[in-house]
Amino acid sequence: MTNVAIKPRYRRINRYFKVKRSWRWRYLKSPNSVAFNSATSALDGGYSKEPAFLRGVDEQGCRFVADAHCDQTIYLQDPEPQAPVWSGRGRQPLHRKSQSAAQRVDQWAAAQTADAWQRLTLREGEKGLLVADYLHAHAHAHAHVWVWDGEEEQVRCWQLLVRQEVGADGISHYFLSNAPLDTPWQELARAQAQRFFIEHSFRKAKSECGMADYQVQRWDAWHNHMALVMLGTLFLVKQKKAGRQQWPMLSLNDLVTALEHLLPRRQLTAEELADIINKRRYLCQKAKESHARGLKWRANESDKVELRKNVYVISGVN
Repeated sequence: MTNVAIKPRYRRINRYFKVKRSWRWRYLKSPNSVAFNSATSALDGGYSKEPAFLRGVDEQGCRFVADAHCDQTIYLQDPEPQAPVWSGRGRQPLHRKSQSAAQRVDQWAAAQTADAWQRLTLREGEKGLLVADYLHAHAHAHAHVWVWDGEEEQVRCWQLLVRQEVGADGISHYFLSNAPLDTPWQELARAQAQRFFIEHSFRKAKSECGMADYQVQRWDAWHNHMALVMLGTLFLVKQKKAGRQQWPMLSLNDLVTALEHLLPRRQLTAEELADIINKRRYLCQKAKESHARGLKWRANESDKVELRKNVYVISGVN
């Protein structure tokens, strides 16, 4: 008898959960991250709140500019963490403590004088020049700051910058960088400002190309959806670039609107319209029947509960 191998219809998939920083760290350690390692990476606050991730990026040799939350703690002097001296009684202390006081970045920024801020023109925007004031720890008061989460072995000596747009009510960004101390702060400020274009492209892809409109359970289905979204977004961006000279204010939404009206559409027949309406009415009727069954089931369950209470009262059980 000949053995015949039957190919399974569905392949078993090992599903496991990983957070965003885990996937990012996996990419950093891959050979494909050579271009990433040679440039300055702008990270959002979701990465900077994980000290282990930033520590790993620093040890990998990658230069970054990472947004920080307002409650990020810094040290103005080297904390030199060490375990307290054992008095000879009780347990010997093992947990290391800093030798200098820590403070939050927003408290440090509020303590600076008005002349400590420096103005920088970032780029040309749709409403004019984008200008912001910056507070740089390397240029004022301290050459650098130290960052320590209370657990890691090595204290990190990084640069701190604070950004506030001209005309804004408050500070918009705090960010840390492991760039060398001789790096111009203007270069770090412009690198951090490039995150706007990344976030803007994601917003446009979601609003115009349905980037967030998916319900999938497999990675290959998610990859297919994202590939189509990227192709559609690339087409719109190319069309916008081609018409920039004639229509300077042309947006992706304008292109989508034009395509909806200019592309030919197949007209539905009377039978197809009738099928759509009948299917919609069928689903509405099924929803009504399901709702009625739910009401009936809840009424029966309520009657059963009342019956149990009456039986307990008659039998003398409290």
